Amino acid sequence: MKIKHITVHRLRIPLRLRFEQSNNSTAISDSTVVEMTTTGGHVGYGESCPRPYVTGEDFNSVERDIQSMIAWLKNAEFQTIDDIRELATQELPRRIGLSAVCALELALLDALCKENNTTLAAALEIKLPERVEYSGVLPLRSPAGLEQLMSLVGRFGFRNLKLKVDSDLAANLARIEAVRATFPVEIPIRVDANCAWSREDALRQIPALSALGIQVFEQVFPKNADEEMARLQQHLGEQIFLMADESMTTKTSAERLIRQSACRRFNLKVSKNGGLFNTLDLYGLARQNGIECQLGAHFGETCILTAAGIVLTAMAGPLTAVEGGLGTHLLEYDLCLPSMQFDEQARISRPSGLLSSPGLNVHIQSQLLVER
Repeated sequence: MKIKHITVHRLRIPLRLRFEQSNNSTAISDSTVVEMTTTGGHVGYGESCPRPYVTGEDFNSVERDIQSMIAWLKNAEFQTIDDIRELATQELPRRIGLSAVCALELALLDALCKENNTTLAAALEIKLPERVEYSGVLPLRSPAGLEQLMSLVGRFGFRNLKLKVDSDLAANLARIEAVRATFPVEIPIRVDANCAWSREDALRQIPALSALGIQVFEQVFPKNADEEMARLQQHLGEQIFLMADESMTTKTSAERLIRQSACRRFNLKVSKNGGLFNTLDLYGLARQNGIECQLGAHFGETCILTAAGIVLTAMAGPLTAVEGGLGTHLLEYDLCLPSMQFDEQARISRPSGLLSSPGLNVHIQSQLLVER
C-alpha cells in the first residue's frame, strides 16, 4: 500500500451538555481527523483528541506534525500490519506527538485493511468480545446541577461510575450523595480530580470519601508530581488505589511511575498514548508490574475512536473499566450513521457484527468533516 493524499480535518461538534472538569470546560468537541487516500483509491480515517493539558498538543501542533510527515509517508510502502506497528511504536514517536501518532496509525490501519478487503480484527488475528460494557463518567457540576443531571444518567444501566470532583470537600460529599440517590451503593464510584488537589487536599478528602466507599482516586496531583504521589500511595496503603492519567502518557513516564511505586492503576487512552500499539505496550508493561488498567476516553470522541477502543479491549486482557462509547448521547451528531454508542444497558453488544466491514468499519459521512 502506498499513500497518495493526506488531509487533516479539525472537527468541532457541539455537545448536548457542557462537559466540565477541574482543568477544562467546554461545550464543543475538538478532534483531529486524518483522511488518507491510497494509490489504490481506498480511504482510511484516523482520529485523535489532542488536549494541551494532557500531552501538550492541540489541533495546530498535531496538524503541523502530520504535515511534516506527509512527504515521508508518501515515499513509504506498507505491506503488513507489522509495518504500521513498527512505524507507530518506533519511528513516529521520535518525530511527532502522541496524538498525531494515533491519528496517523488508525488511518493507516483502516486504509491497509480496506486495500486487503479485511477487517482490522481479522488482520490483527483477534476475536472481538461479545459485548463491551461502559462506565458512566459524570462531569463536574454543583451538587444541585449533578442532581438534575442524574435524571438523564439514571436511565442507563451503568455498573460503575466515575465522578469528576474539585477541591471543595463539602461539595464532593454532596455530589456523591446526589449520585447515590440514583445509583445504589453496589455500583462502585471512582473519583477524578484532574490534577486539582494539593497534598493537604488529598489527606483531607481521601479519608472522608473512602468512608463513603470510594477506593479509586484518579490523578489527584498535577503532572510530574510523581514523588508526591508515591509518598501518598505508600501512606494510604493497599485499600486505596491512586490512578495515573495526565501524568502517564509515554513509556518513559509509565516506567518512572512504576519505579517509584507512585500508583496502583493506569488510565490508558488510545489517543493520549499514541494509538493502539503504543497503548497495548503500556498495558503489558503495567500488568507485568502488578498495575491494573482501565481504558479511558476523551470527551467528544467520534465513532472512529470508539471502534478503536473496542479493538483495544480485545487486544488487551482484563480492564477495570471502559469509558467512551457515548456517540450522540453527548455529541449533536456523529461521523457515522447510525452513531456507534452504548445502549440503555450501557453496552455495545455483538461488536463483531458491528465491525464486520473492511477496515475499522466506520462509514464516515465525509461531508461532516467540514467544520460547521
